Order: sequence, then C-alpha cells, then structure tokens
Amino acid sequence: MLSTLDDTLLPPLLKMVRIREVGAAVPAANALVNLAQQPATRSKLIELGGIDVSLRAVCATEKASDTDNQKLAHVSCMLLANLTQCEAAVTELVEHERTSTVLDLFAKADANDLRFEQLPAALTQMLAAPAGRSLVLSRQGVAHSLCSCLRQDDGRLAGAALALRNLCFEAGTAASARAGLLLVLEDIILAIAARLHVESAQYDDEDFGKLPLLVQEVVSTPMQPVAESSVRLALTEALVLLTASSEAREAMRRLCIYPVLREAHKAEEAESVKDANEMLVGEFML
Repeated sequence: MLSTLDDTLLPPLLKMVRIREVGAAVPAANALVNLAQQPATRSKLIELGGIDVSLRAVCATEKASDTDNQKLAHVSCMLLANLTQCEAAVTELVEHERTSTVLDLFAKADANDLRFEQLPAALTQMLAAPAGRSLVLSRQGVAHSLCSCLRQDDGRLAGAALALRNLCFEAGTAASARAGLLLVLEDIILAIAARLHVESAQYDDEDFGKLPLLVQEVVSTPMQPVAESSVRLALTEALVLLTASSEAREAMRRLCIYPVLREAHKAEEAESVKDANEMLVGEFML
C-alpha cells in the first residue's frame, strides 16, 4: 500500500510545493491531494507540515500572480480541504499565523477567482469550531465572499453552503463573535434566499413587490437550480440556525423571504429539506 511509503514519498513532494519548484510544484500538490484521501497519509502530512506548506503556497499569490502560482494556490486549497477532515489540522489552521492572510486574500478576490474555488470546503470544518467562527467573523469581507460563492455553480456552491451553515451556529451562542455574525445577517439571509428561489415559483404582484431586490433580480435572471438536495438542506439549515437569534428572526420577517420559502417547499421532493423548511417558517413566522 502507498501508506507504507509515506516517509519516502511525502517529504520530497512537500518540498517541491514549499519551494514552488517550476514545473513540478503543481503536479506534486495534485499528488498530495490524492494521497491525502487516505486517513493515515493525511495524518502523516499534517505531522510533516502540510498545513503550513499549503497556506504558504496560497499566500505566495499575493505577490506572484503568474499562472503556475495561481494553479498551485488552487490545488493547495484542495489539499487544505482534505487535510481539515482531521481535527488536528483544524486546530492548526485556526492557530496558524498565515490563515488570516489567506482569509483576507479570499475576501478581496473576485468571485470567479479559481484560486479559492476549494477554500470554502476547507473552511467548513474550521467553522464547526467556535475559534474558527471567531476568526472568520473577525476578518472583514470573508462572510460576504462566502455569500458570493453561492452564485456559482461549481464546487464553491456546495462548499459555501456548508461553510455558511456552520458559521450560523454562532447565532445560538453567547460568545463575543456573535456580534460579528449579526453585522452580516442580512447578507447571509438574502444570499441564501436568492439561491433557494425555484424556477417554478409563482409570485403574485403583492408577493413580488415585497421580495428583496436581490431576490427580484434572481427571479428576472434565474441561476441554475441547486441540483443536490444536500446543498439545499445546508442552505435551509443555515437559516434555521440563524433563528436562534431574535435579530435574525426579525430580519427574515422584515426582508419578506416567506414567499421564496413557500415556493421552494412546493417544489421540494426531498423530505429532509421540506422538514427543515417547515421548521424554519415555524420559527421566524411566530
């Protein structure tokens, strides 16, 4: 098995990525992504500094914007997504000094920047930890960037849905980071409502007039429907988690998202998503 060769294979591959060896760094990073799917190898990679190497590769694109560095950043985010399946990696990611730099780069990047296509997936596990949520909410623009990822139809959509779902756990806490979540409540609610809109929705004039402008734009220029029920569930659960906050419940009523949820419920076939939708409406309409 390859895992028995970890001590031989992994150090030179990590070195190629760390020194950004021309012509070799990207293939080496791709190999590490594949190897990191094995739990034993994943643990070994973390032990050998895989988190540090990945973060440095992403940070390097702040000053070096050539194609190879862009590709290396993209693959390094994929590696982070694999490594963070391990709790030790999550802890290291939260505490690493370069994580804030990566978050800031993500917040400033264009929504179509492929360097960060897999970063939301890497953040998902980190955001399950209170310290991870606190870090993300302390960096201006990161939550907004996650919301922007919901407009995509690639890997960013699923990753961002799960990441935002975990971020919304903060609504039910008494931690100081909760104040940061309240500052981005409307952004999150509107981004999710826009993505939950279904093509079959029928809004009368009164309904449509009350819809938030962002949702009206989506109705006029529909995005691709969310095909995976797990993503629709994560989006709906994110709103359910927000209802732990009275501020969020009031925001949902003020933003008039009920017609979107009503039409989404009519079109939904997955019972788990329908149940979450009903729970959500029951919480914020009270």
